[in-house]
Amino acid sequence: MAGSPAAYVLDSFALLAYLDGEVGMARVRSVLEGAAARRHIVYPSLINLGEVLYITERERGLVEARRTLGAVDQLPVAAGRVARATHTWRGSICTRTCGWVPTTGRGWSSCAATC
Repeated sequence: MAGSPAAYVLDSFALLAYLDGEVGMARVRSVLEGAAARRHIVYPSLINLGEVLYITERERGLVEARRTLGAVDQLPVAAGRVARATHTWRGSICTRTCGWVPTTGRGWSSCAATC
């Protein structure tokens, strides 16, 4: 559609590169800056977010995984109509895609059942 902003999807490689200062970080930062300036839209992949949290927790522990989740929550990305439920289960972060659940209020809390 003419006039529509470009759209990007961040996969786990892009998120990890950006968060860890690895190869590709500058490109991801440029895309995120464009999203913050409303030149384009960036969508997160919730499956890839789970992968990022799993890798971070496995390599650096639960505290760092929680910090990573906080950092991702601050990124200028469009979550759309899909809510994310994240909680701690058996000492690990559990992320689940809840489907088409409104993100307002506490509508997602019901899908934060045991992983």
